[in-house]
Amino acid sequence: MRTANRLSVILVLLLLTALAAACGEKANDAAPASESAPAAESAPASQPAESGPYPRTITDYKNKSVELKTEPQRIAVTDYVIFSHLVSLDYYPMAANMYDSYISIMESMKSRLQGKSIENLGEWDAINLEKTASLEPDLILSSTSDADKAYEQLEAIAPVLFYDPVKMGNTETDWKWGVRELAKVIAQEEKAEQVIADTERTMAEKKAEFAAHEGKTVAFFLYSKARGGFTMQSYTALKAYYEGLGLTPALRNEAVETISMEGLVDLDPDYIFIFETNGSVAQELEEMKGDKVWNGLKAVKNDQVFFANFSMAVMSPVNLLYGIDVIDKALNR
Repeated sequence: MRTANRLSVILVLLLLTALAAACGEKANDAAPASESAPAAESAPASQPAESGPYPRTITDYKNKSVELKTEPQRIAVTDYVIFSHLVSLDYYPMAANMYDSYISIMESMKSRLQGKSIENLGEWDAINLEKTASLEPDLILSSTSDADKAYEQLEAIAPVLFYDPVKMGNTETDWKWGVRELAKVIAQEEKAEQVIADTERTMAEKKAEFAAHEGKTVAFFLYSKARGGFTMQSYTALKAYYEGLGLTPALRNEAVETISMEGLVDLDPDYIFIFETNGSVAQELEEMKGDKVWNGLKAVKNDQVFFANFSMAVMSPVNLLYGIDVIDKALNR
């Protein structure tokens, strides 16, 4: 009986030993897997490649969507305001309407345009469609009423982004709108914000300096004897100077207005700025040196009539900085 019990005990011990050995083997088999787990966790996860700025889709004033699969390399523009915004962002279109007769003589951009090869696409109301097509642009940027008339022909040449003429012309919005809209085309939104910030900082600095002239009135004119004399720019079109620099307008007119000599006497501004293109305006006004009414104006008596290139009336950062410099030299000479 004892022998049987002993055998039973021996069998139980053998079974327990076998089970323990089996468990040990399983533990050893599992060890490599458990050791490799931390390595798998520490391995860097694969990151998706950062998506670039293109492709991107832009919807324009006509509610037309244009997909830009890559950065446009050959941009043609039919509006000098658009052109000047792009130059402010250090981008130079390969062709532009009115380049020879208008854009290239903008004093604000002469230094920037040196060495640039830019094709002329015609005049104000005569876009050279044949030449535009021959240049094979990959994108056309436009906003003028004349370009609107030729929209279908332009669209047959290349995709067209057409901007609100009123907003791009700065009569219903400020200059920053145009900068930001065009920055989207060339994927330069960050640069646009920097350019805007730099321009506004310059304005703020000059506004503080111009505070010494507070109360002195300013008037900006185009002058043409053939068109009846002095044409006053609207307050809205030039509000960047009035509000940004703290200047007091001689007249807060909401539309372009031709001022007679009698009207000019009534305004009698302290400072008169006259926009010109080639010096012919200054020559025309030479005839008025003997005019008693003209000579009776405060600005004339105090030698505060200044001629400035018309580019300062085109609201874009590069032109505004030129205009601020012109005003600064006039007020603080």
